[in-house]
Amino acid sequence: MEVAMKINGEIALDDLSNELGLESDRVRRLATEAITDEISIFWTESGLPALPDENYISLANASLASGAVGEKKLNELIYKYSEKLPAKTTHAEILGKIQIIAGKHQSIINLSRNRGVYINAHLNLLEPERTLKRVYAPYLNENELKKYQQRSRSILNTGINSEADFRKWIIGVHELLNDICESASKSSTNEAGVKGVISKKSMSTYLKQWEVFALEKMGYKFDISLKELSPLSERLKELEKSKKRSWSTIAREITEAEKSGELQRKIESTVQRTSNNRLISSNLLTRNLTLSDKRPVTLEISKDGVNRELIEQFIDGFLAQLAIYDGKGIFESSINYQGSVINISLPKASKSDVAQIEKYLLLLIR
Repeated sequence: MEVAMKINGEIALDDLSNELGLESDRVRRLATEAITDEISIFWTESGLPALPDENYISLANASLASGAVGEKKLNELIYKYSEKLPAKTTHAEILGKIQIIAGKHQSIINLSRNRGVYINAHLNLLEPERTLKRVYAPYLNENELKKYQQRSRSILNTGINSEADFRKWIIGVHELLNDICESASKSSTNEAGVKGVISKKSMSTYLKQWEVFALEKMGYKFDISLKELSPLSERLKELEKSKKRSWSTIAREITEAEKSGELQRKIESTVQRTSNNRLISSNLLTRNLTLSDKRPVTLEISKDGVNRELIEQFIDGFLAQLAIYDGKGIFESSINYQGSVINISLPKASKSDVAQIEKYLLLLIR
């Protein structure tokens, strides 16, 4: 039996931050492996020309990317890899079927992304001089901010020597989040419009997600036995032990999507979006800038219709995607609301980039 460890809040922060990153990598890896295998099977059985393994991986990665950027990339790859199609087959149909295949595993990405939002909301408070200050300084007066920073430092210095200590520490972090959000919300008449502030009705969900995550990842150090795992952990266990799905299983899933009309809706959506993209592209401003560490950033923003609210929604999506981004290669994110578009592309993205990106976008709409 594991002997209870003596640690403090700072060590717990490091452990939980590392665990969140490892879990995100694990989710991405398992989902990508499963989708790659299934796309390879589908591609061959559909009479399309055989591809190198790395091309199937590219298709899988594009199918997992969210929003219009992911669909655009997937569509481009399909055109690139399948110049000659079997009779009565269209590129839109292939894209729709790959989306059906990927959909089974996309849900695990969404679970991971949502969990990242809940957990990071708590972990960010334990960076009192950086993230806590950056996010909440606009909504707190100087005395309030100093008070919450001091509470954060106290939580980091708290000794955790037993199960009772650990459970108390978990609640202490959440109470800090609750109190900060309550104070910050008073600075705005529209609570939902205050970036980073969580509504009262959502707090119970944040607490449950935070508590389950912390106990799953560190509970064993204090001999804490779990009665059940989170839905994400259960799905990961299933994905790790499951065998590859056969072509008959994949084909049956596609047939069911055809019968339900889901596939046709995806095909029609692709055709419509392709047409709309031609119109949208003529209404886009492209801006190339360089971050402080010399990394290039490409921004596309609609000439009309982009406002502060849309930028805030875009930034929220940006942060959610970062929770599952492995830090390698080009990071892409986008939002498209009623024809108003924001697209971004940059290498090796991190949370430290968010403030610079948001500031620049707000300057563009002045």
